[in-house]
Amino acid sequence: MSYVSFTGARSLLTTALVAGLFTMAGATQSAIASPEFSGEAVSSFGAPGPDGSVSGPNDNVLTISKGWGWNKITLTSEDFNDVATGEAFKIAKLIHQDYSLAWGSYNAPVSTEFSFSDPDGLGNQTLEFDLDVSLYVLADWTELNLNSNSATTFTHDNVEYELALLGFSNDGGESFYDGFKTWKTQTQKHKLYAEINPTSVVVPLPAAAWGGMALFGLLGAAHRFRQRRLASL
Repeated sequence: MSYVSFTGARSLLTTALVAGLFTMAGATQSAIASPEFSGEAVSSFGAPGPDGSVSGPNDNVLTISKGWGWNKITLTSEDFNDVATGEAFKIAKLIHQDYSLAWGSYNAPVSTEFSFSDPDGLGNQTLEFDLDVSLYVLADWTELNLNSNSATTFTHDNVEYELALLGFSNDGGESFYDGFKTWKTQTQKHKLYAEINPTSVVVPLPAAAWGGMALFGLLGAAHRFRQRRLASL
């Protein structure tokens, strides 16, 4: 009669248990498919400085009245649909009109709220960043620059994601830049992009795995008890 020793049986069980755990973890990860994101991004300016005023339906128009004339910056709202992870998507169009003869610098706080319609239950997320406006008289232009990298994290289906600002782009999100110049009496239009990427995956351990681990612990305890009995003979 052929038989398998206790040590051999335990070794086989260990191999099977470890393989089963990896299989279940892999199946769980496969079940958590990368979602596609849809919704609306609405940008607004924060409290204006002493030379600025905010207007528009969502406080999305900033007017800087400094020196002679004015600078006007408008941020549009944008819909995004079926955005995959790792895909750059447009969150706003910035329109800058420079009709001023002034100098100095201005810091414009911006808040972009993302209202997700898909996946269900994701809710709203917010990116906050600053836009620096530098007014030059002798150079005959105004310069706008993003002065902070903005990102926020959220969790969906046990996966943590990062929503991050990428910068300006005018080639559909192929390349990005942090700022631009607008000449006097000119209008510039630039698009802002963001990206969503997974940062970590929390894989819940199935109940069957806990049962297998408990069985393995009992076998280990039985083996130790058998070794003590043999040692006492």
